[in-house]
Amino acid sequence: MSYAVLPAVFYLPETGFGGGGVLGRYAPGVDGSSAVSSTVMAALVTTKRQVILQASAGWFLPEGRRFFGKVKAERFPNTFFGIGPLAPIELAEDYGKATLIVEGSYLWPLTQHFRLGPSASAQVERIYEWDPVGALSTAMGRIGNQYGMGSVGVDASWDRRDAVYDTKRGVYAMLRAQYLLGRASAGRGDGAAHIEIDLRGYFPVYGLPIGGQSVALNVFYEGVPGVTNPLLFPQLGGDERMRGFTEGRFRDRHYAGAQLELRSPLFWRLKGTLFGSYGNVGPTLQALRRGPLRWSAGFGGWLRVNPEGVHLRLDFAWGEDGEFGIYATVGEAF
Repeated sequence: MSYAVLPAVFYLPETGFGGGGVLGRYAPGVDGSSAVSSTVMAALVTTKRQVILQASAGWFLPEGRRFFGKVKAERFPNTFFGIGPLAPIELAEDYGKATLIVEGSYLWPLTQHFRLGPSASAQVERIYEWDPVGALSTAMGRIGNQYGMGSVGVDASWDRRDAVYDTKRGVYAMLRAQYLLGRASAGRGDGAAHIEIDLRGYFPVYGLPIGGQSVALNVFYEGVPGVTNPLLFPQLGGDERMRGFTEGRFRDRHYAGAQLELRSPLFWRLKGTLFGSYGNVGPTLQALRRGPLRWSAGFGGWLRVNPEGVHLRLDFAWGEDGEFGIYATVGEAF
């Protein structure tokens, strides 16, 4: 078991510079595997007047059971870039949102590596400092600037990774299918859903001058069919997927992509990475398949901070539209 108490200093394109404190507790899972249970609490503020309070848990329990949960409260000035894969940056407008989110899942093992169980979430959100006749207000329509919603569904996972953090070998697959309740749409939300697929593979690389390299591959899809609330649409960009694009630069009901990352030890606790991504958003699956793919690429470095493999990460990434992002944060992208 180990504890990490970090004076957090970070930078993301969406937040600017930020600081605060992070307290993490990491312990071997009691299920006898190499998995690491974690409980992390964070209090953060940024130069863009954003305030974030969050507690999250990933616990590996007896008999192969797993619990994942998160509580997050934030006041977050942000930018709405519009909807669709071709949203022009000239139409971007600023707004703010205050959000409280509670979510969790509890999975039981059906085989040694396959787990299945329920998941649920609840969310309340209020939009403030927005243009009452702007693009966001128009897109929200009868939903208005204050709403609550929830979701119920099922999660399934197949996990054969050698470790949860700093993974070097194995595969991981996750499927989430949820029915959305409340103001996911301008109507009663009938038929609104959230579907997420996350596929990951980790492969050692042999024959290079420096040993210990690995390649990580991630293929993902997220969709919200039936949803009309644009703030619930999947968002391209951020510090985990399509690095180089500001999170939310493009958003729509469907989002798919892939990313590849080469990871190599350097010296002491340091690693270097090279990565690239392809992906895009679209209003329908057909449009997503027909639409052009956007790309981003970059490089970065990791500093290992505890025996369980948690890292501090610094990435530099470029998007095809000339966007550039610096990401100084905790944990690998995938």
